Amino acid sequence: MGNIDTMTFVKIILGISLAAFVISFWVLMIRDCKDNMEGYERYKWFMILIVGNVIGALAYYILPRRKRKSEQGF
Repeated sequence: MGNIDTMTFVKIILGISLAAFVISFWVLMIRDCKDNMEGYERYKWFMILIVGNVIGALAYYILPRRKRKSEQGF
């Protein structure tokens, strides 16, 4: 095997870190949906999260999750 130069190593580490962050964020949004939504809303947002992946997770974070947090006084 050849040696990897420093920039390639940094890019690999940053890529893995970004992927871990994105996957963690997506899983946390799915868990939040499961714990805090009820009925039709839960199924609707669950499907958006699964099909939309990261974009669906961002939409969930911006729309119903923030609205719920502001209603609770956070």
